Amino acid sequence: MVYIFERLKNSYGGSSTKPNEMKEPGTLSRRSFLALSASAAGAIVTRGNIAGLQSKANDVSDKLKKLIPGIMGEFGCPGLSVAVFEEGEIRWAEGFGVKSVKAKEPVGADTVFEAASLSKPLFATIVLKLAEEQIIDLDAPLGEYFRYPDLRNEPQVDLITPRIVLSHSTGLQNWRPPRNPLKIQFTPGTQFSYSGEAYVRLQRAVEKITGESLTNLSRAYVFDALHMNHSSYVWKDEYEQIAAEGHNSTGEIVRTRLWKYSPDSTRGSNDSPKEDIPLFAVPNAAASLFSTAQEYAHFVMSLINSDERLKFSETLLKLMVTPRTKLNDEISWGLGWGICRVEEELNIWHWGNNGVYQSFVSAVPESRSGIVVLTNSANGLKVCKNVVEGVLRAEHPAFKWSMVLKA
Repeated sequence: MVYIFERLKNSYGGSSTKPNEMKEPGTLSRRSFLALSASAAGAIVTRGNIAGLQSKANDVSDKLKKLIPGIMGEFGCPGLSVAVFEEGEIRWAEGFGVKSVKAKEPVGADTVFEAASLSKPLFATIVLKLAEEQIIDLDAPLGEYFRYPDLRNEPQVDLITPRIVLSHSTGLQNWRPPRNPLKIQFTPGTQFSYSGEAYVRLQRAVEKITGESLTNLSRAYVFDALHMNHSSYVWKDEYEQIAAEGHNSTGEIVRTRLWKYSPDSTRGSNDSPKEDIPLFAVPNAAASLFSTAQEYAHFVMSLINSDERLKFSETLLKLMVTPRTKLNDEISWGLGWGICRVEEELNIWHWGNNGVYQSFVSAVPESRSGIVVLTNSANGLKVCKNVVEGVLRAEHPAFKWSMVLKA
């Protein structure tokens, strides 16, 4: 992903391409977008050319404004927000489409979306900071928090540690069906098993050990430090005006954002009592994050920059992005992130899928570059795939994993 905008600029033929030479959004196919991006086999800028990068970013963003809506139209995605950072700076952030097909208010770079499983890398950051401060031990058994109520007679829960949870090797299901018992499928620490349930149990352990809620910990360790004023693990009243509505695969609105909850509550409150409380209706380290593309990009950028405001050291970053659990020949998991190589570059990534909100983040620590895409559609990951792979000029291994993108 090194020098994203130089690659994309070359693929459009530079600033000589006039706006009226571009195809109309409705006529663009995925193949056209990928072909344009893939044609960028030309020059990668040198560090001496960095000064001109912002103007190139502005030029390219004008062209992407015409390209991305075509991809959204192909997959029926009502709204999308994207942010790209490079060399430690956000180069471009933009919204496309609408927050709701009914109200038709446009999406902006500051529109709030459910970020779904993008919750996990941010929570992992908090856990590693607590470990650095010696408040928690990454290798201490957490059986006490996993035993109740389903695993009270299961001795293997004592093998589960924060490190094993963050690297997805607990042996627990992702999310069990309602009212079904939690089960351990294999000896913890021996193989990969993606589990949101395990993250929530770790959250409960962290809250008990620190005496603080996830809401307070996220503010103290991340949101306040980075001025992520619109980000939260729980619904805020302001979201009523600035959040995007979720849409199902046929484009119908799913009004998940009507839920209102107390930040310190362990039970949600609902305006519609007949409905079940959603899994992420209360602060949930695995799935309940609300954020904007720009703020989440700022978080990831600060993380891999070792930004002094975040106080996340290079030592912690190395610990986080070192492969620990192998998923397949292309993908491993570190502490909070999926890890792979794209065009020989180390790439950290995560996807989010709360059904009608789908998202993706991909970053290259070495070049301090990355992209965040948030959508309000059950078809959103198909859009993310084409946008992200178009920018990367290559296939991303994550999208070949069935759990991320089901064909």
